[in-house]
Amino acid sequence: MSKRKETFLSDLQGKLRNTNLPISHLLYPVFEAITNSIEAIEERGNENGKITIEIIRNKKQQLAINGDNPLQPITGFKIIDNGIGFNDINYQSFLTTDSSHKVKKGSRGNGRFTWLKAFKNVKVTSLFLSNDSSWNFREFEFDPINGLALIEDTVKNEGYNDCLTEVNLIDLQSPYYSKCPQKIDTLAHRIIEHFLVYLLLDCLPTIEINDQYNNKSLTINSYYSENLKLFSDEQTFVIKGNTFFLRGIRFYRSQNTNHILTLCANKRVVEKIKLANYVSNIHDQQKIRDLDDSLFTYVACVYSDFLDKSVSSDRMSFNLTSESELDFDVNDDSEMESEFITKKEIISSSIIEINKQLESYLKVIEESKQEEIRKFIIQDAPEYRPLLKYARERLQNIKPGLSREKLDLALHKELFQIESELKEKKQEILSSPPQHFYKYPEYRNQYISFLEQYNSIGMSRLASYVTHRKIIIDLFERNLYSDSDGKYQIEKNIHELIFPLRQTSNDFNVFEKQNLWMIDERLSYHEYLASDQPLASLENIETDSFDRPDLVVFNEAIFNKAIAFADGENQPYSSIVIIEFKRPGRDGYRDQENPISQVTNYIDKINSGRHHDRRGRVINLPKDTPFYAYIICDIPPKIANFAKLSGLTITHDSQGWFGYLKDWHVYIEIISFDKLVRDAKQRNKVLFRNLGLD
Repeated sequence: MSKRKETFLSDLQGKLRNTNLPISHLLYPVFEAITNSIEAIEERGNENGKITIEIIRNKKQQLAINGDNPLQPITGFKIIDNGIGFNDINYQSFLTTDSSHKVKKGSRGNGRFTWLKAFKNVKVTSLFLSNDSSWNFREFEFDPINGLALIEDTVKNEGYNDCLTEVNLIDLQSPYYSKCPQKIDTLAHRIIEHFLVYLLLDCLPTIEINDQYNNKSLTINSYYSENLKLFSDEQTFVIKGNTFFLRGIRFYRSQNTNHILTLCANKRVVEKIKLANYVSNIHDQQKIRDLDDSLFTYVACVYSDFLDKSVSSDRMSFNLTSESELDFDVNDDSEMESEFITKKEIISSSIIEINKQLESYLKVIEESKQEEIRKFIIQDAPEYRPLLKYARERLQNIKPGLSREKLDLALHKELFQIESELKEKKQEILSSPPQHFYKYPEYRNQYISFLEQYNSIGMSRLASYVTHRKIIIDLFERNLYSDSDGKYQIEKNIHELIFPLRQTSNDFNVFEKQNLWMIDERLSYHEYLASDQPLASLENIETDSFDRPDLVVFNEAIFNKAIAFADGENQPYSSIVIIEFKRPGRDGYRDQENPISQVTNYIDKINSGRHHDRRGRVINLPKDTPFYAYIICDIPPKIANFAKLSGLTITHDSQGWFGYLKDWHVYIEIISFDKLVRDAKQRNKVLFRNLGLD
């Protein structure tokens, strides 16, 4: 039985469905048309080859608010060249899906299908010389529904001077329509990026962009020579026997601030990689300054035969080995191993060469960044000082040009990393003490080195806390003044700075939020604290009262011992502290608003209730349990009168009153806002001065 050769059929709809065109690559159809023009000029051997790109815009006029005519949206492109044209061979190749006609040039035979992914239809006209040197004219349309429709295919008898092919990409479709760049300079920049290798090798024909709707035009080749400068001759590096070439370019007057590494295949850019992700002193929103004080964007171009062979059919990625695929055994076959090159290896080797090329520029950026970090730490964030002494190399990882907030976050991450490493080092040292005396000096040196860094980190935490105290005092003091309307801050604003409203010490993270040290350092150590909570809601008190003292602090041993320790959970509270705030600037008090009477009423209600611990067991509060009360307010004559009537004594600075009310076992202090701030500053004065915060 004889064999019969069959012809494979092509399904255009299926081909288009399997053709990928991300929005980020929306100009690829235009690039593919330009590539066809370049190859047509090369095939013809035309030393005067020229490509013209006409920008087609929406003709509907729109008036801008300021009266100027805005840029009309781009709807299409015309790409015109004087290459060899759509002769019979090229036309048949166009009709063949996945054509191998130009495979030696790196063509995958798929570019024209991206035209129909982005544009409604395509119209092509071509005037070319046939093999018998006669002039031929061919015209056809190409669209997703009808495929290719030949309109005219004739021999022209008239004499013509030159070949001419025009590819008209018509009606840019959604979602590409709204994302297309509109400025001619931006389009020029994108074309230069894509055809960078052609420009580097000086083999790009003249390309001109015309925007007749805005009377603008420019030549890509001149734009490149005027705005781009090469660093040096091409650099080479070898990976597993494969040679790669790298050229670095300074792009001046670029609107783009992203510094990129481009991986190229067959003289065209395939992938762009942000260098900011790999080079510490490159910022993706900050240009580099050259020796002449001019700003440029850096572009590195990498190309090789290996990349030419590895590019995907859609030219938007590479078919490279992944890291996970390298886990299997390649049997030490050096020829096979050369095929297993990962993108990571290519990028890593490229970055080494890029760092060499940019060394002098990056050194200036690094020095400036280090000085900026040093000033920030010394002047604003002393808690990070250990980084300047023990981790300068870590600071190299921080990006330049960060805002104060982002710089603070970056330094915090580095300090946290050091703390984590020191904790591991501590466990390592302490878990393996020397077994022999002769090893002791080594152990001692390790431990001393560890302690030096560990103590420095501890000091940085103290510096952070002291800085926090300075800020709280300043905020508190500012809230005491009246505004432009003569109004003072309401009581709750003052209250919030000392302790969050309607919270207890069981609420999440409340200890870090409280600033009781403003009143008395010892108040920071407490067993249970309730802020602006009804007495009936406090978990340790059973009472029917819904009065709200500002702060109630139950202490196990604050005032009776030097530090806060409790012998057992069932012990009764050794003291209770009540803090009452009044509005700054208030001077009118009625008799029933006597804050001293309010405090003694709270005490009566607490004493009358039944008390339980957190497990519900009854606690008998001794009758002589001491109470401590702080009343924070300005002291007008009415408050002074209340104090005198209660038998309190005025302080030596006349800014407060104090005394003991025997019937309630309560020691009371009335502290003016001015005294509170002044005393807090005085207690922390030495710390502020040593940190340069005063």
